[in-house]
Amino acid sequence: EESFFDNLFNKKTDDEEIKKKIEEYVDAEENQFLEKKRTWIFDFKRFKEKDEAEKNENITFKIIKTIAGFMNTRGGCLIIGVKDSMDIVENEDVIGGVEQEIELLFNNSEDNFIKKINEKILSLIGESFINLYTLRVHQIRQKKILVISVMQSKKKVFIRALSGNNR
Repeated sequence: EESFFDNLFNKKTDDEEIKKKIEEYVDAEENQFLEKKRTWIFDFKRFKEKDEAEKNENITFKIIKTIAGFMNTRGGCLIIGVKDSMDIVENEDVIGGVEQEIELLFNNSEDNFIKKINEKILSLIGESFINLYTLRVHQIRQKKILVISVMQSKKKVFIRALSGNNR
């Protein structure tokens, strides 16, 4: 059976088909191939409590650990901009979007957002793995989400810890 992941970046797959698949994934349960996160680095809880836009590197580090985990297994898909099911009020959409994060922490530039994420991933897992993932912002149900598709690596992937030593 062809996985979602295989056909997500199959060149023959058109954008509408990809959008439909991503929307299915947004609503699906997380599993060994699918992980969903509210933000890339934006400390949303702190923002809700104190109305301060702050970066939280721990959020990013967990995401990069997930990316490395996908590379070390059979690949997977990470969707950023999706609320945790615990944070959803009745009848509220699961998609929170990444617009606020882009606006407050990345000078309202989607390009800057993608560039900084790419730099961070490469700095922690190494540039030799650049061809094993793609970053793409998609508009789903009037909200922007970031989809990171990750392929399996032939070599074991290690993460450089934030302090500089390998994990």
